[in-house]
Amino acid sequence: MMRFTDPSPLFVSAWTLFLPPNHNQALSRYSKRSSIAFATRMLLTRAAQLQLQHQTIARRLASPDAFDAAQRRLRKQKRHWSATTAISMIQSGGVSGQGAVPFRNIGKAEMKEILEDYTEGGREDSQYCVIDVRTEEEVQYTGKLAENVYTLPIQTIMRYNAFAMDDDDFEEAFGFEKPQYDETIVFTCKSGIRSVYACQAASMAGYSNLINYMGGSSEWFHS
Repeated sequence: MMRFTDPSPLFVSAWTLFLPPNHNQALSRYSKRSSIAFATRMLLTRAAQLQLQHQTIARRLASPDAFDAAQRRLRKQKRHWSATTAISMIQSGGVSGQGAVPFRNIGKAEMKEILEDYTEGGREDSQYCVIDVRTEEEVQYTGKLAENVYTLPIQTIMRYNAFAMDDDDFEEAFGFEKPQYDETIVFTCKSGIRSVYACQAASMAGYSNLINYMGGSSEWFHS
């Protein structure tokens, strides 16, 4: 059986690139519980798991680069490239090749109704979980669509295959309770494209009640 000895700082630093944002706390907790060898085993195991998840999601989930491929395909077909076209292609499976993705598109009026219910009743009563997949910087610049809207960037969702994580790991990594399968997840972004990819990621993890706010923050704050 392989024996673990004290790793070099460079070795630990390299492996921590695969760990979630709160890996420092995890390392500290493991180190206090036992020896550096035990902590190293835990880090290597977690790194291997996340690396495998990343490889899997890279194969299964269309990355933003897929839009470039789709755009080239559309140019060959002499079709106009737009957010609406992109959404249509993903819903039909035309970008990812994984089959149709079940989600519903909504506009600003319905998004207002959802956020009213969500704000008044919270997740438990409204049965909605609203997630903004823009970056933290984007959200700070415009503000949130509503106070209790969660921020979970699409890059993070794709990197960690977030919706396939178990409940405890998800909450520890991202700071809020993982959506339940009977909840309706409402995704929003800047203009309704990244939120489509979030719908795709959630669908691949088994969620079926999915909504995409097409207008995003551009419509919400500027119309």
